[in-house]
Amino acid sequence: MKIILIIFGVVLGVLLVIFLVLAVAAFNRRPKFTRKGFTPLERNLIEEFCVMFSPDIQEKIRLQVKYFEGKRKWRQYWGKSMTLELYDDKEVPLPENAIYARKDEGKIATIRFSVNRVKYSIEFKTYDGRIWGWAIRPNPKKIQKGSAIEISSKKINNDPAENTDAYYEKKVFETIPAFQGILLELQACFKIMEANHPLRPAQRQFFEKNILSKLPPDYLSIIEQAEGISFDQFRILGISEIQDISLDDGNYNQLIEFDDGSIAVKEGNKKGDLFYLHHSGQIDQLGTDLELVIRKKSKDYLQ
Repeated sequence: MKIILIIFGVVLGVLLVIFLVLAVAAFNRRPKFTRKGFTPLERNLIEEFCVMFSPDIQEKIRLQVKYFEGKRKWRQYWGKSMTLELYDDKEVPLPENAIYARKDEGKIATIRFSVNRVKYSIEFKTYDGRIWGWAIRPNPKKIQKGSAIEISSKKINNDPAENTDAYYEKKVFETIPAFQGILLELQACFKIMEANHPLRPAQRQFFEKNILSKLPPDYLSIIEQAEGISFDQFRILGISEIQDISLDDGNYNQLIEFDDGSIAVKEGNKKGDLFYLHHSGQIDQLGTDLELVIRKKSKDYLQ
């Protein structure tokens, strides 16, 4: 009996040590809010970013940078990248003269650079007329305190001076129509909460050209019928609503949102592979048939 108790105590101790190690690792990796200013590396990259634009846009971006310098930031160091999101102050909002015309969400610019012969890239994100944050790959934690960089290339992905509101104004269906194809199947099983009228072909092309992922043909057929459709259990995003998510291994574009994650395509993937991005961080590869993926996933809600 004494031996059993000793063995039990040893096993319990080992499990406790493992739990503590995992807890410390999770604490060290979790995102942290900070009000600290930008790092020397980030300041240098921000300056390189600013001078890519017209004097008017430069002035707005500099005002934004000054505003966000002491505001809350959500910084996350991943294994192969770092992401930063900028949060405004509801009581002291960003001044109107600092906001540019572009209001949609997306990537505004990409800069490729080197430090000590190691190649890096930074992607600046935009939303609601302002810089939303950025992602640097690979993980720049070791070089954040340095400012010496060698620029390889710069690219404006979306012009901040462009007013995307002029291309699309949402119009909700007052009476839900009888849809076709996969939407008709879903309509028979799930309640439609809201659906928007589809965009005109020229409008769809405007948003599609800014997406660097291969969109599934099934998805393109869906948005020809509705520019975003909400069922009681999930939502299929319209092409104007597609959200860009920066993860450790690259950027993904959300197509369909569920309560535990989303179906997405990956930027640069030319085969059109679909992925399920779990909120837990797990990523599942789903194949290329969006209709099949939707049928399988929606069955979970019918059981």
